[in-house]
Amino acid sequence: MPSHRHISAPRDDTPRPVDPRAALFLLVLTITAVLTTSPVGLAGCSLPIIAIAFARGVLRSLLRKLRIILPMVVAIMLLMLLRAAEGERFFAVAGLDIARDGLETAVLLGLRLLLVAAASMLFTLLVSIGDAVTALQRLRVPATVIAVTWLTERFLTLLTGDAQRMMEAVQARSAALSFPRRVT
Repeated sequence: MPSHRHISAPRDDTPRPVDPRAALFLLVLTITAVLTTSPVGLAGCSLPIIAIAFARGVLRSLLRKLRIILPMVVAIMLLMLLRAAEGERFFAVAGLDIARDGLETAVLLGLRLLLVAAASMLFTLLVSIGDAVTALQRLRVPATVIAVTWLTERFLTLLTGDAQRMMEAVQARSAALSFPRRVT
């Protein structure tokens, strides 16, 4: 009696390409939700970003990219904190009064900035700039907006590469300085 084994085709676990128009719609929807939702809803806005990045296998890349902009977000938070010194005094540092309202405003602004940056960076990780430009053209976005978008993405790509090279150079120099000198 012949044995009938079920032979299946090998599974292809590589993710399918993302439709740029759908990704662009989700990006706009996410940014709108982040900017308009209540402080409690911000956690809900972060879950889809994390879930999509994890499902597409780009979570580590997204976190690396966010690490680059984190100092800028913290600086903006500090400026907002110092600017909003009205209200109930929370604590004082070096002669500067920090108000509770200012602290809440700065933290919310920082979270919103991080979520908008994460959503935007996730879009750039999932959709190539060529596909994004084609999608914008199909959506009849004005050519000026498309050109600015393309130039901005190109500029940010160059800056990210430069920042990465600078960080590697600093790490290499600090490693060279940490070795003990030999006395001959």
